[in-house]
Amino acid sequence: MKYLRAIVFYSLYTLLTLGISVAVLLVRVLGRDTAWRVGRYWGRLGNMLLRLIYGIRVRVEGREHIPDQPCVIVANHQSTWETTTFPVVLPPFVWILKKELMYIPFFGWALYALGVIAIDRANARAALKQVNDQGGATAIGA
Repeated sequence: MKYLRAIVFYSLYTLLTLGISVAVLLVRVLGRDTAWRVGRYWGRLGNMLLRLIYGIRVRVEGREHIPDQPCVIVANHQSTWETTTFPVVLPPFVWILKKELMYIPFFGWALYALGVIAIDRANARAALKQVNDQGGATAIGA
């Protein structure tokens, strides 16, 4: 049964990701804020799939501790959960991700449209410089 759930979840999640990616690309001409709002549906619908298929409910505690000014939030990427949930529970942000994700058709293009910072993890020094250089320039609303 767990394998059937996984197949159903990832099949639907893949279709969802493709659909939202195309939508982000289409609305990007209206600005990055609009593209971000559309992209958030990826997280909302992803969480809905987690609830419907696996019974996972998300409850957020401590939202009041998220500062109003720019900050860094670090996640030890363990699963699909934080990938779908962060866009829903956090204010608009800029992802820092491995550059290889940018090569995924539609998904990578949508990430680019959202203004992510794609780093080369093999070169930590250059990646840190890139984050410092691009970090302020890619703020949502820019």
